[in-house]
Amino acid sequence: MSSFDELLAKARDAGRRGNDREATDLLIQAVELEPERPEAYRELGAAFQRAKDHASAQSAYEKCLELTPDDTKVMFALLAPLLDLGLPAEAFARLQRLLALSKAKLDRDDELFRTLEAVEREFGPETVGEDVIADLMPESPLVVKLGERLPVLEKLAERASEP
Repeated sequence: MSSFDELLAKARDAGRRGNDREATDLLIQAVELEPERPEAYRELGAAFQRAKDHASAQSAYEKCLELTPDDTKVMFALLAPLLDLGLPAEAFARLQRLLALSKAKLDRDDELFRTLEAVEREFGPETVGEDVIADLMPESPLVVKLGERLPVLEKLAERASEP
């Protein structure tokens, strides 16, 4: 029987080779072996997302967040399956949590902090009414704006995850 770390390494290797099915199978074994280790759920979410199994990706990322609630990289990764599943209001709520956590970890003079303030002005809680939630469809102006900001938000998630 392989250890958790061996299974995780084999799964990462399979993913690099483009064999998401093998990666997924190995990651499921790793999760069954040590269900309290978040890294397998994080990797599993990514493998499911690459395989276009958005519901399973969502589930894996949410389990990872149960174990590591402030993991900004996983919060960011979860946005994609939520949007792909047609759950923009849920994605929007998760985005707001990501923004709040990320902002708390940044220096006020940081360029990302200033960019985040601009994003908050566009997508902040004060703008979220029923009309905005109803407008959160894939081609809506709000989602298009959000899509334009994703590279900045990804950087933000990376920076916020640093110790």
